[in-house]
Amino acid sequence: MAAAVRVFVINWDPLEFQAPRPDRFAAVNAGSLGLEIALYLPCWRLAELATARHSTIAAVIGELAGSAIVTAAEHAEDVVAGRYPDLAVARTAPDLLADPEAGGALGVPRIQADPPSWDDIDLGAITDIVQHAFGHVDLDRSLVELAILSPKAPGCPGPTLMTVSAGVPACARADPP
Repeated sequence: MAAAVRVFVINWDPLEFQAPRPDRFAAVNAGSLGLEIALYLPCWRLAELATARHSTIAAVIGELAGSAIVTAAEHAEDVVAGRYPDLAVARTAPDLLADPEAGGALGVPRIQADPPSWDDIDLGAITDIVQHAFGHVDLDRSLVELAILSPKAPGCPGPTLMTVSAGVPACARADPP
């Protein structure tokens, strides 16, 4: 399961208008392209979580990534079959990020931006965040064409994310506030 985990630190929550929002969320994507367990951690909450736990941001990322690994492994059949998102929304399976203590047992990861720059939040990330809130999302994206936008205004990064590699086998994307 560890190889399937990707961690994204985001600077925008597309469902922010739906209060209350969780301080972290995860999505499971199982299909022809393989298994992906995507964690989305709002940047403004990482510092708050680290402060509340008297810990570091790297330790919090490690605990949450580890929680996803441990929980997904315990429910591997449903994760691999793609049933987990609907089970989690129905509360018949635990949230992948509900057991940071178990995740913390895996150790503190070495965090590295991969690549060391920010990317725009894409349709895949938005779909994952919606999946966490409402269950499995089955979109036919073959007809979707996203227009190329003009360059961003200086000092206004817009909704973005950055890939970050974590030593507790996970890849992460993060975004500056």
